[in-house]
Amino acid sequence: MKKQLLLFGVVVFTFNSCIQTRYITERIIKNSIETHTPGEFSTIRTFSIYKLTDTDKRYIEFTGYKYKDKKGKVIGGDRTYRVQKNFKEDNTRIVESDYVHLTENQCAEMLNNYRILQEKISREKKSKMNEEIYYDFTVSDDCFISVRKYTTASTYYTNIWLKGEKYRVVGTDMVKSLEKFLKY
Repeated sequence: MKKQLLLFGVVVFTFNSCIQTRYITERIIKNSIETHTPGEFSTIRTFSIYKLTDTDKRYIEFTGYKYKDKKGKVIGGDRTYRVQKNFKEDNTRIVESDYVHLTENQCAEMLNNYRILQEKISREKKSKMNEEIYYDFTVSDDCFISVRKYTTASTYYTNIWLKGEKYRVVGTDMVKSLEKFLKY
């Protein structure tokens, strides 16, 4: 029994040490939204809403926060690139991140208009071969959401564009995450 417990502990430790913990939105919230003054205390509440690595190996994270009298949401995404190997064991990767800060009102608009996008795309006739039909809603200068219809699609994905980079989320997850944030 002790050997099994020890083996289980080693497996759990090994598995956990191989997984990279990501808190990409926390960095923005703690350093750009919350203010820190030497000799003073501060407090902020954060709420992890959504984390996903999509099929394109891009990671996206939604985190809500309450700070002073404000409530907001930070959407962060990162993407990883492998660089050309300089030597046989070279596994160098470059990670780039994008962040968007949204107000509570922008999130409510995003949810309401996402539902309108869904209605519009569902009324759209079947697309032609190799044709894609897009409907977009602009949330801010750095963020818009996009739904598309194409001949082989069976699931509606939502593309969230952060500062010109595309991150993909399942449509139902988009709605749930926005509702979750607004209830927070």
